[in-house]
Amino acid sequence: MKKLYSFLTLFFSIALLFGCSSDDDNTNTVPTVDFDVAIGSYTLRSISNTAGQAVTGSGTLTVKRENGNTAGFTYAVTLKSGTSTSNVNITNTYTVSVAGTKISFGTDHYYQSGTLYASIPTGSGIYTAVFTK
Repeated sequence: MKKLYSFLTLFFSIALLFGCSSDDDNTNTVPTVDFDVAIGSYTLRSISNTAGQAVTGSGTLTVKRENGNTAGFTYAVTLKSGTSTSNVNITNTYTVSVAGTKISFGTDHYYQSGTLYASIPTGSGIYTAVFTK
């Protein structure tokens, strides 16, 4: 009788152990970042050169969701310096991350409080631009 009791105890212990195991499939998926508030069309409000001086310019920036945690950026910026005009047209994809209210696109672009700050590569260096919806 003692052997039967030991066997039943072992049997129920194993059944309990398997019954309590996780049903997770243990896939390593990256959670999708919510950056919908930053998706849309923007207008250039200001731009400054590498020395921090304001530059005359106009332009647009469009942000769209690519797949998962990536966003597509399309810039169309016109810069004026004296009598010369240069156009910067760029399409690029960035990985998105969120920290509090700041949504970062790669390392040089971010959205916060309705404004998108972007680094615009030009022939004269990287300019800092401010865009709003």
